[in-house]
Amino acid sequence: MTALLRSELLKLRTTKTALGLIVGMVGLIVLFTVLGALLPKESVLVERKNEFEVLANGSIASAFAAILGLMSMTAEFRHGTIRPTMLAAPRRVRVLVAKLVATTAAGAVLGLLGIALSYAIGRICLDARGIPSNVTSSDVRLMIVGSVAVSALWGAFGVGLGAVIRNQAGALVGTLMWVLLAESILFALVPSVGRFLPATAANVLTQIEVDHQLPVVAGVLVFCAYVAVAAVAGAFVTTRRDLA
Repeated sequence: MTALLRSELLKLRTTKTALGLIVGMVGLIVLFTVLGALLPKESVLVERKNEFEVLANGSIASAFAAILGLMSMTAEFRHGTIRPTMLAAPRRVRVLVAKLVATTAAGAVLGLLGIALSYAIGRICLDARGIPSNVTSSDVRLMIVGSVAVSALWGAFGVGLGAVIRNQAGALVGTLMWVLLAESILFALVPSVGRFLPATAANVLTQIEVDHQLPVVAGVLVFCAYVAVAAVAGAFVTTRRDLA
């Protein structure tokens, strides 16, 4: 198991995909944070919720963690490397567990990097404009812990989905369309139902003062349930489906 975990961590560290995701993530976080801190009027940014959103822009690292998780699994099928991987480790569930652990750890690192970057840049920009801080110490803790936790969980969720769907393009496009479009529409139209969907439930860790949103603990439990279901489904499919 240790050898498998080392192998998966090595793949994540050395592939061009991981490097590209990090570069893209950093670029977007810097862009969104700078624009969010410099463009709105001061009267907007002095509101606690709006200041929190600027400083917490790094939470978009969770999207990149999900993509990393999806690609860590689907790339194996796309390039045919899943066969030698499984031949080297015949117990397929162990391979999936190693990917889950490695991608969860990588997601946590992305989350920490993202929130540290957005908080530092956001704070510098807001201070330069003379805008006082209205976020509380508990807000900052939620920002940090929430971004790290949600990115780690999305990484694991991505691995589970990738094991079930397998097709890389379909998995990526389908997941992004669901999270960015479908859930937003459902939450806006039927919030009593939409708040129990995966991305909306996970948002309790990176947002504050959102109407109809689940309490933090409930949201975390709901999203953890989705991650667990995805992992179990991925394990079930991996052990029973042909690798060809």
